[in-house]
Amino acid sequence: MRPVPVIPQSSYAGSPTESAYPAHKWASCPQVGRQAKRKAKTMADKLKITLVRSTIGAIPKHKKTVQSMGLRKLNKTIILPDNPATRGQIAQIRHMLKVEEV
Repeated sequence: MRPVPVIPQSSYAGSPTESAYPAHKWASCPQVGRQAKRKAKTMADKLKITLVRSTIGAIPKHKKTVQSMGLRKLNKTIILPDNPATRGQIAQIRHMLKVEEV
């Protein structure tokens, strides 16, 4: 039978609701650093989006995303506002698009 590890008394928190870990536990986490950098990045006012790959053979959800963005034909360009919704659509079909900040 495996022995149960004993945690020294000094590492316990003061009350059961407090965490046994220090408050700065997540400060060195790489995910937190990435999120902070992502938030600090400024967004452009508008995005110039061009459809460079055909939707023939694409997943139906991707076809609908291309159509909802207003792209109908190859090499057609649209200008959309730079917001999280537009960025999400771009992320979904990034392999079909060319994106430039305006």
